Amino acid sequence: MKNKHRILIIEDNEHQKQLLTTIFGFMSFRPQLVSGMEWKERLRLNTEEYNIILLGKAERRLEILAELNRHYSQLPVIVTGRLGIELRGGVRQQVVTELSDPLTYDKLLDSMHKAQAYRASCRNDGRIGPENQQLFKSIAGSGRRIRQIRSLMFQVMDKNVNVLLIGDSGTGKEIVARELHLNSPKKEGPFVPLNCGAIPPELLESELFGHEKGAFTGAINTRKGRFELAHGGTLFLDEIGDMPLSMQVKLLRVLQERCFERVGGTTSMTADVRIIAATHKNLEKMVEEGTFREDLYYRLNVFPIKLPALHERVEDIPLLISDIIGYIEKENRGSVRFSSTAISMLCEYHWPGNIRELRNLIERLAIMYPMGIIGAEELPEHFHQYIDKSAEGDKNDSLSDERSNNKKISLDDLALLPVNGIDLKEFLSNLEKQLIRQALHNCNNIVARAAEKLKIRRTTLVEKMRKYRLNRYEKIKADLSE
Repeated sequence: MKNKHRILIIEDNEHQKQLLTTIFGFMSFRPQLVSGMEWKERLRLNTEEYNIILLGKAERRLEILAELNRHYSQLPVIVTGRLGIELRGGVRQQVVTELSDPLTYDKLLDSMHKAQAYRASCRNDGRIGPENQQLFKSIAGSGRRIRQIRSLMFQVMDKNVNVLLIGDSGTGKEIVARELHLNSPKKEGPFVPLNCGAIPPELLESELFGHEKGAFTGAINTRKGRFELAHGGTLFLDEIGDMPLSMQVKLLRVLQERCFERVGGTTSMTADVRIIAATHKNLEKMVEEGTFREDLYYRLNVFPIKLPALHERVEDIPLLISDIIGYIEKENRGSVRFSSTAISMLCEYHWPGNIRELRNLIERLAIMYPMGIIGAEELPEHFHQYIDKSAEGDKNDSLSDERSNNKKISLDDLALLPVNGIDLKEFLSNLEKQLIRQALHNCNNIVARAAEKLKIRRTTLVEKMRKYRLNRYEKIKADLSE
């Protein structure tokens, strides 16, 4: 594996050059060193010779990063020393890690693993062979970022190594962990999750390893721990960054020796489990601060997979919406459809709660507007700032007035036919009732004006209100009761 790593170091500091050469020498690598002025010509003439870039203390580092991303985006970049700014876009993906001083063998080795994973994802670009297209069906999306995630999962799913899932809350870390388990050699065994942040520190040891009867006050029976329950399968340690230091030591021992004892017991048990850990915290920073053990970090971080936030993969939002609606329909919990304007607004939103927030929104709208079409007006108020300004009209006009006066509803605003089909008569009846309610509400319950908005005769509207047993004040009363 070491012969495959051809490293180009861009460094102006002579002391750092000597230090990096020494460390890489212990790792059996012979990197090439260039200054911040020479790197471009060296890389241009020998592009195929290198597969990792290490950017040290060179001048104009941000400009160098931009150039590398523009012309050599397939090459992973390891940065030594903090950049001091938050990287975005492709540069953020290409910089696999920022190493703080002092540089150590373990830090560089971990960075090499991350660089290898980045190169593999770029090489495959998330493409999985036709015979494996049905893998990871729970991972929705078709954008580049999610294809790379699938590619990494495909590479590691059948390997009995520890996996570390990194990502914000709500990005789907447990879904990825379950998919890795279901496609692993241990798929016949149990999948046992444990949220390390949800268990009080004094009970976490018993939760992980179990306890014998009488081991402590309240231990009236012998109890199996999560390691024992997960025997032959996968143990998913969610929010591993919340595990106290005292427990980190004991977990490290189990990972090293592959055995454990129940609390209060003396019998050694084999830990035949695969560990998948997850966190939304920056474990590297916690290691520097002394709140997370460095040796445990490297034990867990054998194969890291970083899950993107939802706002970083907006191209997947329409597909996620479709999948969530399909899930709601299968559970007979109603259904909704979204207009193109509403979907555009959802794509503009930042989504601090990620996919979990999107799911909660759709489930709430399915309750509020059963079998309805969600437009800009039906979305919660905090989404309205993202409406297309060109279609917004006068800022003093209401959204409903603008939509009814300036915009015609297109067939493109209607959603696709659900996978399981639809009761068309019921759907059209519910849609008609919803539109009549909106027209009455927007016209202050004046039937004649509502009929004009709906482009039907007043008598026709009265007949439909009688047919659907609609009261012109129904919508207003509902609003006041909320």
